[in-house]
Amino acid sequence: MQADKKMGMGCLAFTIIFFLVTGTAAAHKVTVFAWVEGDTVHTESKFSGGRHAKNSEIVVFGAEGNELVRGLTDDQGAFSFKIPQKTSLRVVLKAGMGHQAEWMIPAEEVGGDALAEQSTELTPAAASESLPAVKSQDPPALTEALPQISKADIRVAVEVALDKKLAPVMKMLRASQEQKPSLTDILGGIGYIIGLIGIAAYFNSKRKTD
Repeated sequence: MQADKKMGMGCLAFTIIFFLVTGTAAAHKVTVFAWVEGDTVHTESKFSGGRHAKNSEIVVFGAEGNELVRGLTDDQGAFSFKIPQKTSLRVVLKAGMGHQAEWMIPAEEVGGDALAEQSTELTPAAASESLPAVKSQDPPALTEALPQISKADIRVAVEVALDKKLAPVMKMLRASQEQKPSLTDILGGIGYIIGLIGIAAYFNSKRKTD
């Protein structure tokens, strides 16, 4: 009987310690998600459990480790900024009290808009020079310079359209990642079961003693 009581007390003490440890670990878990849409990078930051990381610092570094952007998240844990350089970006979230996470954006996702800078619009004079000479007897409509679209312009337009279409998909992927149970969640579930057993053993031994 005394052994049962000691076992119950031990299980109860273990349960309390376990939940304190796992609870602290869960509170320290924070995530940041970033994606490119057009010439803008969007980020969303959350703590474990879905709580938004409000007024948290976002620092963006380039491929060489140089700081490019610094700002704070809003009440929804969101922060957006214009692409500072056509290079890979490392987005670091600093939520305070040692809470930190980061997200890498490869150069391929960032460099798409470089084509937009390289491709310049043709002026009417340049467009006219690029067209073959038109005889005077041709209809007036054919003498007007026709706008020309380069392959780079088409590629940029397609990438911009894809960015807009893929943004909801990226959000869905982020949500699915957040819903995936972590090691802390699994250990927490195990601890919950052990806790119930410990509490039941404690009250059972106490009832036998009384």
